[in-house]
Amino acid sequence: VSVEDINMAAELYISNRQYDRALEVITDFSGVTLEKEKINSEDDTTEKERVICSIPDGVLIDIRVKLMVCLIHLHILDPVEELTTSLVEQNPEEMGDLYLDVAEAFIEIGDYSSALPLLSALVCSERYNLAVVWLRHAECLKALGHMELATESYSRVVEMAPLHLDARIALSTLQQQLGQPEKALEALEPMHDPETLAEDANAAQQELKLLLHRSTLLYSQAKMLDYMDTLLTMLAMLLKVAMTRAQVCLISSSKSGERHLHLIKVSRDKMPDADETESGFMDAKAISAVLSYTSVLTREDWWGLLLKAIYTLCDLSRHGEAELLVDSSLEYYSFYDERPKRKELEYLGLSAAMLDKNFRKAYNYIRVMAMENVNNPQLWNIFNLITMRSQDVRHHRCFLRLLLKNPENHALCVLNGHNAFVSGSFKHALGQYVQAFRNHPDEPLYSFCVGLTFFHMASQKFVLKRHALLVQGFSFLNRYLELRGACQESLYNIGRALHQLGLVHFAIHYYQKALELTPPVLEGIEEDQINLKRDTAYNLSLIYQASGNIEMTRKLLHTYCTI
Repeated sequence: VSVEDINMAAELYISNRQYDRALEVITDFSGVTLEKEKINSEDDTTEKERVICSIPDGVLIDIRVKLMVCLIHLHILDPVEELTTSLVEQNPEEMGDLYLDVAEAFIEIGDYSSALPLLSALVCSERYNLAVVWLRHAECLKALGHMELATESYSRVVEMAPLHLDARIALSTLQQQLGQPEKALEALEPMHDPETLAEDANAAQQELKLLLHRSTLLYSQAKMLDYMDTLLTMLAMLLKVAMTRAQVCLISSSKSGERHLHLIKVSRDKMPDADETESGFMDAKAISAVLSYTSVLTREDWWGLLLKAIYTLCDLSRHGEAELLVDSSLEYYSFYDERPKRKELEYLGLSAAMLDKNFRKAYNYIRVMAMENVNNPQLWNIFNLITMRSQDVRHHRCFLRLLLKNPENHALCVLNGHNAFVSGSFKHALGQYVQAFRNHPDEPLYSFCVGLTFFHMASQKFVLKRHALLVQGFSFLNRYLELRGACQESLYNIGRALHQLGLVHFAIHYYQKALELTPPVLEGIEEDQINLKRDTAYNLSLIYQASGNIEMTRKLLHTYCTI
């Protein structure tokens, strides 16, 4: 058997991690022997065994090194120390690959202190001063706790191999631990240009992993604007085609003083031209890209990133961009096809639109939600809030149609009454309010609405039985006061009704009683938002001003209405 055959057989067994078989080949055909020897311990009470290795002089260095690798992996370490000593006598410039084989064997069994001298010799050489060697050197230093030296070694790896992702991440982690946050961020700077990312799926996967680590680091450093940039960059990779459909673009802008990424809405004529064939090709390409991205992050991980991005945009008061991100996500098939996710996105879009004061868009969300959940009072409350703020009358006919389909729905009955009242159709409003009053006679609001409607009907220029309307109105207002109790709200409302009718001497009485009371304490609402003293004092000052009592007018305004 030739030496080359022995070497090749051992190499094949080692590559398949069959170290016992490789050791058997070396000992059977190269004359190497392994013997166990018993030795006494220091206290002479117990005996220990150690392995002695005998190697003929003619055995090649390559086979010696393979023997060392087998012994290390089989944890027969007694002969290894002597063999390592003979190895380091060799010139690393000529035997560097053998040095590395032994060092990697030590690393695999966790013996970093034995691997470090071999790797240190290699990094100081000219021929084997390579990125892979520096990487192993850095791993050893890190495992042994030499963090600063490990940082230097990882820096050399990144310098020699800028596209080595694991080295960048390890370097950034160490620099963060050493209190160097800026350098940690520098280590995670983008590795590829946009053209490469668009063409190379592997490069895109690497970039995505890098961005994910960068986002975690930025969040830990509370750099929310940069954190948002990273989230938007990742989501733009996933939602590229969806953003095109939603006419949303990601741009870099310095409008806040620093350059950051922002989402903007663009008109269709400014979007890239694409006919149906090209769109189909884009979809196929996008699906292929998404499959590569979802191998890095699962669908649920992407969903978590999307929610983080929406919440962070709202925390940064970028509600308009949160709307656009929701629009883009609703165009993404994976999120839209799952009903729970689609519903959550719609609710998030509604919240973002309301925070952005985009009530027209909020109306489009809430109308569908309310129609699907007609018996949910909370949705009707939100619907009413949106229609009040939007000053839009599109909902009037919609409410009437829904009421015809759901005549027993209480919320629709009241809201139709409000719509008719605002439109000046007081008789229609009265009918709706009376229906609500009959269903819930102990609810103060409906007594107040009926009484107020009677007052408005009595205040019209041409009306029959004005006196009867006023008497009925006061009857319902008194019932409202009894049900609601004497508080700022009820006393102010009755005073305001009397003021409107010109019965100012009665209005003064109720206004003054309202000024004497304190506002209620409500959880989650500031006192200033529900305190009616300013409104009451202003109305009262108008009465005094009309009567010529300027001093009392000034006193009220100075006491209650001065900021």
